[in-house]
Amino acid sequence: MREQQIRNMSEELDRDGFVHCKQVLSGDLLALAQEAVESNLKKPSPMAANYGDKTNPEGYFFHDFNNWRRIKQIEALFRHDSIVSLLQDLTRSQKLWFFHDHVLVKGGQGPGTPWHHDRPYYLVDGPKNVSIWIALTAIKKNHCLEFLRGSHKIAKLFMPAKFENGSAMESKEGFEILNDSALQSYATSEPVCFEMEAGDAVVFNHKTIHRAPANDSNRVRIALSLRYLCDGATLTKKVVNATPPFDRMGLKFSEGDPIPENWFPRVY
Repeated sequence: MREQQIRNMSEELDRDGFVHCKQVLSGDLLALAQEAVESNLKKPSPMAANYGDKTNPEGYFFHDFNNWRRIKQIEALFRHDSIVSLLQDLTRSQKLWFFHDHVLVKGGQGPGTPWHHDRPYYLVDGPKNVSIWIALTAIKKNHCLEFLRGSHKIAKLFMPAKFENGSAMESKEGFEILNDSALQSYATSEPVCFEMEAGDAVVFNHKTIHRAPANDSNRVRIALSLRYLCDGATLTKKVVNATPPFDRMGLKFSEGDPIPENWFPRVY
């Protein structure tokens, strides 16, 4: 990409909390990502879940997390220079750590996901932490992620929502409910979504409010999201039901501790 284009995209990420990146993966790299998802589907981890309609063969919504240590295609992708360099340029971060991977496969009649931001699910905090959500199939605009522009700048934490039914998880001090009235008060414009080709990506801040509509295309929607930590990232206990549950997997820490690189490898 040209230097001015990268600069504009970086400013867009800072301003809006998200940016559409075309053809991040193509050719062999796109095939590698598709192989990674196929491997995951064939052998899910214990954290895998189906949030869809279990009575409808096309109504599934498969998720799985943090499989990079056993699926080497994922590790090859998150360490690949093309992705690392893009994120370094967009975030202008001097350091990058890999947080975890997330496979999302939605059947041709798969359900939507509620409005939420990812930060309350994660036991990490920081001003620049991002996900790169990569489409591995073509996705029409009305079936893709939708974002609230500028919502990453809201100085609040919202209670995570249950993907099964959209309801908020248990109440916890310091977290607000993201209901319709709150959404209306924080929305500065109409939600933004993108038409995506296989290999396109959206990079978005972990604090950006977003959702995904139901898939009624009768076509499977496949995405691989790679999550990264940037300058200023620290560990936090301000979380609800951490996903992935690193705290229940043996990670011991105090509020504000630095990122442990034996858990989250530094890639730049």
